[in-house]
Amino acid sequence: MEQLQAQDAQFLYMQTARNPSHVTLAIHLDGSDKDPLAYQDIVEHFKSRFRLLPFYGKKIKRLPAELDFPYWVEDAEFLPEYHFDQASLPAPGDWSELRRAIAQLHAAPMDMSRPIWDVTVLTDVNCNGPVGKGVSVICRVHHAAVDGAALMQLIGLLTDIDADGTPAVGELPPQVAVDTGRKGIWQLGRTALVNRWRAPLQLTKSISQESKSIVAAIKDRWQGGNTLPTVPPSRFNRRVSENKVFDAIDFPIALLSQIRRKVEGATLNDVVLAVCAGALRRYLESHEDLPVLPLSAWIPVNARSAGGENQSRGGNNISAMSVPIYTDTHEPLKRLAAIHEATQMAKRGELGLSSRLMTSVMKHLPATEQYLMSKLIVTSGVVAKSCNLFVSNVPGPTQPLYLCGHPIVNVNGMTPLADGMGLFIATPSYNGKLSFNIITTEEIMPDIEDFKACLAAAVDELLEA
Repeated sequence: MEQLQAQDAQFLYMQTARNPSHVTLAIHLDGSDKDPLAYQDIVEHFKSRFRLLPFYGKKIKRLPAELDFPYWVEDAEFLPEYHFDQASLPAPGDWSELRRAIAQLHAAPMDMSRPIWDVTVLTDVNCNGPVGKGVSVICRVHHAAVDGAALMQLIGLLTDIDADGTPAVGELPPQVAVDTGRKGIWQLGRTALVNRWRAPLQLTKSISQESKSIVAAIKDRWQGGNTLPTVPPSRFNRRVSENKVFDAIDFPIALLSQIRRKVEGATLNDVVLAVCAGALRRYLESHEDLPVLPLSAWIPVNARSAGGENQSRGGNNISAMSVPIYTDTHEPLKRLAAIHEATQMAKRGELGLSSRLMTSVMKHLPATEQYLMSKLIVTSGVVAKSCNLFVSNVPGPTQPLYLCGHPIVNVNGMTPLADGMGLFIATPSYNGKLSFNIITTEEIMPDIEDFKACLAAAVDELLEA
């Protein structure tokens, strides 16, 4: 038995029937190879690689009344074949049908009584390469098991660098040993007491690290400043239904780098935010719904230390920052420059204090309090007061990859939504391209293809500025 970390458990506590808390990875395979890709070959490949993951064959066991964080326990009835399925994409098998199928799979709840992963193989996909008859592999994993960085590591574990099957991670890690040990009630109780005693100390330490920022924010407010910008209400901060929609558009990283060089010191992440801001301004203007104040983006940040012991660990280790993205600014390069300044201030701790404190506090609450606080966050609308949308930029593989001997043409991802956080733009990269993945609902964005066109227009205006 291994206990979940506090941040892992939070994704269990925050999910609802309308908004499950899993992430969805879509791997699109070229269908032009002369040898057809058999469903059973994919199943056997995934089984051989998934068994190397710490959550393979394990389910989540929650304690009564959430007295302590849940545990990973071996599922005595685990049969990996029951975690796989296949379906044929409806004709004509184009991108419109594929994105609709991905969204429907993402919206469906997982069976939380079993190991929390599954794989669906979609065949007859005619938009994965020039010949058609491609395959898209849709892999769902609960967010309690992986964050964005861990998901990129999962891609590396599943894929190869050539058609001969050379693993992308080099030498495959050893299979995780099956832990059949069980903890008695006294051991569980002792662990719960230790966690409850340790939590206030960790929380105090975490808040003390932000003490300078807290004092500066209070001083600024006392003097009538505006260090913490007001987050305007928007159409994205409403009740989130189960009617999820998804779309994506890709841009060459070299093209986005041209934009980055237009503003001294700007990063690729700044460009991503500027593209999102330009698209949102254009989209909301077309709906006569653009707030006077700038929209604010919540940006998850990988908190793993480079090369540290927890770098390869699954689960979640996320910090966050929130910054205004200046949708009120008309000129695109001025908007990019302002975003760059805002992200630098956030990195220095001069901006986005509320988002950092929220993630720090939630990381260090005892289980019962975190459970109650997570439910309060979901129902109170506090997220809508902190940001208007989420934007996540997680670097992915830089070289072409293969799966079961077939080239991977693209990779997409979907993330959870919750009431008050109805728009998530995830931007994974793969093989020289960066993909803007739009996750929202039909009610919030009934014309998602129009917003995708706004993203393309935002890139064009930045290039031309």
